[in-house]
Amino acid sequence: MKTTDELEVVILAAQGAEGDLSGLTSTSKVAWWRVIVRFVAFGMSYLTGLWDAKKLELEALAAAVVPGTAAWMAARVKEWQYGYALTVSSTSTSLSGQIAPYYLVGDEAAKLVKYVAVGEGTRPLKIKVAKEVSGELAPLSSAERTSLDSYIKQIKFAGTDHLTISADADLVKTIGTVYYNGQLALADVKTAVETALNEHLKGIYFSGKFNINDYRDACEALVDIVSDFQITSVQIKPDGGSYTTVTREYEANAGYYRHDAVDDLDSGLVYVAT
Repeated sequence: MKTTDELEVVILAAQGAEGDLSGLTSTSKVAWWRVIVRFVAFGMSYLTGLWDAKKLELEALAAAVVPGTAAWMAARVKEWQYGYALTVSSTSTSLSGQIAPYYLVGDEAAKLVKYVAVGEGTRPLKIKVAKEVSGELAPLSSAERTSLDSYIKQIKFAGTDHLTISADADLVKTIGTVYYNGQLALADVKTAVETALNEHLKGIYFSGKFNINDYRDACEALVDIVSDFQITSVQIKPDGGSYTTVTREYEANAGYYRHDAVDDLDSGLVYVAT
């Protein structure tokens, strides 16, 4: 999408090449014809932006309704309603015209899955899910997961094995040294660093990979506070598993991350004033 400024340049170039408009030579931005050019450029930019947004929306919808794709499965998993049973009849059809199970009642409050990632090219098909509790990602309960598994069995393609993963966050343990502006109060520095690193983990998209360089950058982005962040080690473990040292990237089993509350940042980071 071209910006208003870019489109204005294009229009002015076309005007300059048009002999009948050669008399329009004012460089004032408030000249009547320049105002019209600016208005038209803005309208074109705004309209193409709407077209681009609609195109992305339609492409996402198209991907979600093609049966059997990862996008289709992810969309269907988000439609699961805890405590409700699916109904199948000859009159209930999907957008593709196939007979499809459906809910007699739509209940948004019963749609517990807020985050889902479907692993393509894996056997069995891995479906990672999480709900939200007080604004934080959390695993489904045992009963909720049983209900979701039953739902998936009813909607999935015949013969497709699946594995539903809904677990507590993978835990991150960090050891390193933070070099900070010694004029600042250490307590304030610690708060800023821990907030930045916690927000970075929250900002990794669901089932996205932890990248150790991005993690370091999140701390060093505090340019008025931190001059350097030397990481000695970062270890991550899945719920109930063992720690693995991360050398570059790591993909969370649960799909999301939190710092270990026991081996926390306060105990793992050393602060050196500069």
